Amino acid sequence: MSPPQISGKKLMPLSFATPPAVPPSSAKPTFPTTPTTPEFADFTAATTTDDQNYALLDILYKMKLPRGWEKKYDAFNQRIYFHNVVTRERWLATSSDEGKVYYYEESGTKSAWRLPEVDETELPDQEGCLSQPLSSPAENYRLSNITENLSELSDRILREGFLHRTFLMRDSKKVRKNWTHSYTRYIVHSFSNGCSGILYFTKNKDDEKRYEIFEFFSPCYLEHASDKKTSRQLVLGLRNGHDTEVLLQFEEKEIAEEWLKVLTSHEGIEYSANTEKEDKKGKKGAEKIKRETSVEQLNPDSKGIKDKLRNFIRRRPMRETLENKGIYKESVFGSTLAELKSQDKTNIPIFVLLCIQNIEKNEENLKTDGLYRISGNAALIQKIRFEVAQRKYNVLSQEKEIHNLSGALKLFFRELKEPLIPYENYDDFIRATGSEYRRMNQQADKLVKAVNKLPAENRDTLRVLIQHLLRVSEFESENRMSLSNLAIVFGPCLMWPKVTLSHDLMTDVMLHNRVVEGLLCDFNKIFSRR
Repeated sequence: MSPPQISGKKLMPLSFATPPAVPPSSAKPTFPTTPTTPEFADFTAATTTDDQNYALLDILYKMKLPRGWEKKYDAFNQRIYFHNVVTRERWLATSSDEGKVYYYEESGTKSAWRLPEVDETELPDQEGCLSQPLSSPAENYRLSNITENLSELSDRILREGFLHRTFLMRDSKKVRKNWTHSYTRYIVHSFSNGCSGILYFTKNKDDEKRYEIFEFFSPCYLEHASDKKTSRQLVLGLRNGHDTEVLLQFEEKEIAEEWLKVLTSHEGIEYSANTEKEDKKGKKGAEKIKRETSVEQLNPDSKGIKDKLRNFIRRRPMRETLENKGIYKESVFGSTLAELKSQDKTNIPIFVLLCIQNIEKNEENLKTDGLYRISGNAALIQKIRFEVAQRKYNVLSQEKEIHNLSGALKLFFRELKEPLIPYENYDDFIRATGSEYRRMNQQADKLVKAVNKLPAENRDTLRVLIQHLLRVSEFESENRMSLSNLAIVFGPCLMWPKVTLSHDLMTDVMLHNRVVEGLLCDFNKIFSRR
């Protein structure tokens, strides 16, 4: 008698949810060439497909495996499979139309009446190692061996959803932390004499091929992850009796509390509300006693110190109060013109006025070759920035290198939270300097309208800056800074779009330079009409 042959069509595995698909029964197995007597399932009294399924389950549960094979239960797909410890092959079982049980490789290329024999010389030295976790990358997910009659098994998904997770240990071995966004199912397998919980991690909800699991082997501990394990917030830690540890991070506090409520309801899990759970494994008795001793017991005054510190922090005045009293002020660099206006009580920032004043205090400064084009000393510019942040403006008059002052002024405009020409006015200036209006000699009129739409602090600061740049250009023969060169230098500092696309970067730079050059060329027309 020959078992059925597999015909190119992938077989449905044995499952609780659906009956096994029966392959064609007109063929010989790929091996062995002369199969031994097949097992017979008692299907004579079975009236439904489920009854036939359970009859087959009973045979598989009672059968004795040949050496080199493991019988396991894939709880995620709800099926029995047989694992060859030498070849790493996975075989499944089903029955023919006549009720005969046979086996086939999961890939669908081989079939036989009995599981193929394994070469004794290739078997591991100790039989006990057959139950150890697999090390192959394709099989490195820990699965439960069958310990109960599978006909008594039922599954319940108590909680599922997306979260971030990472393993810290697998079977007492530390693993590299690798946070992964996974669809997680918490499933409880219920037996007649107990239950077992498992967490299933898959890439998405419909992925059933690649997954990892965490089993609730007793004793199992649940805790809030400490800072020693992760700096992330809303993280729960799970560790089972096989020293496998996993961290679960949730995006919202409500979701974390819901998962915590479900997990703590699991029978046998030990929940610790503390933020840290000391690992006592491998420690000697004296060390355990020392660790279990409370710090507060050793130092009776520690509680009082904590209370004093807590009260001191609570008495700290609010930020608004400090701002009203003038104790706390926003930084000058990296601020907005509106914030600086409220602090300096003037439309034009004090730093801009004083910086321009020190640059223009003598003609030698304005005649400096490459003024605004040549970069200053980055370290000294940062020194100016830090001193100005503390409102120590005398650093500007003490600075002898003109390029450091010009570099600090450019840095101020570059680091504004919103550019001198705000985002909402950006398009007005770009359109005003378009080629259409230049040909019709209407550029100045359009720029007047665009400038008048600016907030008062932006308009006044722009006027003072453009006027200063015109004075610099008066010494073009010495400093070689024409209106065009000044526009190239200050274009990227005074305006930029809210969203910059990489392929538009060069085009944007040219447009910005054109706007600044237009403001310089038509300054008298633009600002004299107000």
